Amino acid sequence: MDSPFRARRLPQDRETAPVWEESAGLRWRYAFARAAETRANNEMGQDCVVLAPAPEGFSFCVTDGVSQSFFGDIAAAALADGLVQWLSELEPGAEVEVVRASLETRLRELCAEVSEDVRDQPLPAELPEMLRQVLEQKRLIGSESMYACGRIWRPAPGHPHGQLVLSWLGDVRCRSWWAGQEWKLEGFRTEDRWSSGRGILGSPGLFVSSLDSPQGRLSRLAVYSDGLEILDGLAQLPDNQSLGRAIADLARNPKSDDVSLVEVELTD
Repeated sequence: MDSPFRARRLPQDRETAPVWEESAGLRWRYAFARAAETRANNEMGQDCVVLAPAPEGFSFCVTDGVSQSFFGDIAAAALADGLVQWLSELEPGAEVEVVRASLETRLRELCAEVSEDVRDQPLPAELPEMLRQVLEQKRLIGSESMYACGRIWRPAPGHPHGQLVLSWLGDVRCRSWWAGQEWKLEGFRTEDRWSSGRGILGSPGLFVSSLDSPQGRLSRLAVYSDGLEILDGLAQLPDNQSLGRAIADLARNPKSDDVSLVEVELTD
């Protein structure tokens, strides 16, 4: 079994039913399911979820690979891994502009790293020539993904009110509740994304705060891909059983999309 204090990427080649886990004042839930067509073809999902519980808090990332790019699952996995690694290196209390500068540096570094993976990605030998030509054109553009990620630091002597860092780019949902009331974040645009070939398209959203803010104490976060847009506007997300049924219902639609979710609650 994976160590609870090590980054863990959910498998992209199979489904993960909704499940809650808990550790020292935090509980978190995650789920992942591929689109109906992806399952039927036994292909990798283009969403990705990475979780990293740690003694001092919790880090996570949800990515949504762009299906019209070159193998969006490549970008989704590399971006999720890279952003959780970036979050693990942050120090609590850093100024917003320092965090922003380090984020943009990391996103640019990932472009170079993933460009090598894109260049070396083999194509199946049995592909029709026309499809091969289309994919080679996409290879020139690169692999692309959207994301939302975050890290929570529990209160500690150096930062008695704890800290939260959230970042997003694209239309992965990133919602937060403070003292039980949802507080809207801004800047979620479908046209924004990260691209191994074209770089940062749009302006990454960034929110840095102590866990105690003018709108009250942070109580809950929910981050999910647009395949779960049925959750938009719900003040309370469904329990595991209801959420599992909803995901199963979505999967019966031939035009369904990948779904991925991370939900975090502060319980102390």
